[in-house]
Amino acid sequence: MKKIIFILLMANFLFSADIIGKKAPSFGVDNWVQTNKENLDIEDYKNKVLFILTFQDSCPYCHKKALPQLEDLQRMYADDKNIEFLVIETAFEDDAEYDVASAQSIIKDYHLKMPVGISKRDKYGRPIFMDTYKTGGTPWVTIVDKKGIIRYSNFQITLMNVVNMLETLAKQ
Repeated sequence: MKKIIFILLMANFLFSADIIGKKAPSFGVDNWVQTNKENLDIEDYKNKVLFILTFQDSCPYCHKKALPQLEDLQRMYADDKNIEFLVIETAFEDDAEYDVASAQSIIKDYHLKMPVGISKRDKYGRPIFMDTYKTGGTPWVTIVDKKGIIRYSNFQITLMNVVNMLETLAKQ
């Protein structure tokens, strides 16, 4: 069992490593909730450090750890104009169609004040964000620097590590 977990973790690392250091692509999001802009995209975050959390509502770890951690981060950086947060729903494991009502539920449950997007799907039903950002599941964290370069892309990150990374990138 330990070998299988190790192999899966290494596969995810190698998969996501391909995008680190590259320009962040378009989000590929159908609908946004809680934003004044209809077509929010990566270009709207120039000169900002951007923390993106992808999740799916049926993911227990998203609810147990990732979304509560995001709620904490949002509180910690509420007054910091150099750091922004986004949540993108990338449901891929079940047949449920996620919609605005599902996004609004997450906003309410976790007191989110950031935009929440719902990824478009390709012709096979896979969320486009997952393909373009090379995410390997949920929860997945992507951190983009002020120049629009992806600096982190992997399953979850500890609170201490994300704080260190956000603060370092915000100073650059």
